[in-house]
Amino acid sequence: ENDINAQHPMDLRYMKFIRLLLRLIDSWPHELLHDSKPVPFRDSRYLFVEGAGVGVGGLLYVRSHYKVVPFLEIGQTYLTIFLSVVATQRVTIAWFKSFREVITEFVLKVHLFRFRHKTKYTENMYQRIYRLCSVFVAFNVVEISVGIFLFNLMPLLNNYKKGMFNYSLPFIDCYTNLIGYIVMAVINIVFSFDCGVFFSSFDVCIAVIVFHIWGHLKILEHSLRTFPTPVQMRGHQSGEAGDYLLMYTNEENIKVAAMLKDIIEYHGMILRFITKTSEAFGPTLCLYYVFHQVSGCILLLECS
Repeated sequence: ENDINAQHPMDLRYMKFIRLLLRLIDSWPHELLHDSKPVPFRDSRYLFVEGAGVGVGGLLYVRSHYKVVPFLEIGQTYLTIFLSVVATQRVTIAWFKSFREVITEFVLKVHLFRFRHKTKYTENMYQRIYRLCSVFVAFNVVEISVGIFLFNLMPLLNNYKKGMFNYSLPFIDCYTNLIGYIVMAVINIVFSFDCGVFFSSFDVCIAVIVFHIWGHLKILEHSLRTFPTPVQMRGHQSGEAGDYLLMYTNEENIKVAAMLKDIIEYHGMILRFITKTSEAFGPTLCLYYVFHQVSGCILLLECS
């Protein structure tokens, strides 16, 4: 009901979820949008240090334990290191002006909410993209919540069933001391939560932007396919001369020129936004693909 009465794209529930996810990692351009303030204690500089610290800590652990820990276990540490690299890079995205401008332009100019009332087709396309984005964002929010919960629940259950390990980490006794275990469990929960939000928030944001670009392209295609011919503009009348049916009148030429101008400007707007989006998210997606290649190779090697 709230979405039906929405007066602004940010009144939509799925846009509020996206704003929340990006605010949690200090990546929402609240200054440009004159929107909500950053979440306390979630400054991107702290998150950058956190991600870099996890990566450096993983490297130090591998360096000191690669001879005594089996590769099946050390491989998981490699994955953690690569996850921290990707997460740390994603923290820095919001530092760039290009990212902030893309999010701002998407909310203020490109969102299909701004175009829904132009024609019946744009309204239908908006409703289609709205349902797609709503389901996609809700699914990802649930997935993040359940994933983080289960990720931290399974080690707790395994430790409870199997007892303590016979070796401990160098700086804190988290296996034979209850307080130490609780401290490390809380730290792991915070790190896993941040890592999950780092990955999912930007993926959700990119996906929603892509959905809206696809919607704009479908509207552009529809405009070209339904562009009126001389016959359609004046209605076909039997007995009229053939040349008359193939030519626009001077009055019709003025209308056609205005329609073509709108289509060309609309096409230009889409291309400019696609270019800005590619420049803002290109390095992130490149590193993301590299991460999947490397992690896939490690997992296949562990399975062999």
